[in-house]
Amino acid sequence: MVPVAAHSLPAGTIVTEADLAQSDLPANKLYAGTPRTAEEIIGKRLSRPVKANNTFNSLTLKTPSVVERNTPVTVLFNRPGIQLVGQGLALESGAEGKAIKVLNPESRTTLVAVITAPGTVTIGEQ
Repeated sequence: MVPVAAHSLPAGTIVTEADLAQSDLPANKLYAGTPRTAEEIIGKRLSRPVKANNTFNSLTLKTPSVVERNTPVTVLFNRPGIQLVGQGLALESGAEGKAIKVLNPESRTTLVAVITAPGTVTIGEQ
């Protein structure tokens, strides 16, 4: 059994359990990169539309961004014995765990920080 689209899904859809059905497609009919479990699909954003009863492709399933380009972010700076909190401007979009460039609006310095939560990036120990 392999997950397929329960109905046609437009690009940009965040896939939920209700969007999936199961199909008895034989393994030799599946492309490389076809997700085999619902867990590999649920919560991902489609970069292309998927028609009803079609399988998904791992290349078209993207982890949704939790930080968008040109939006304010909370910047956490962690070092042993100290934690500073400030504000910055995300210069890139990204999902949790991705390193992005962030502008410090006061010094106009560009920093690299890791997205640790929606709207939050961390420099140093996480």
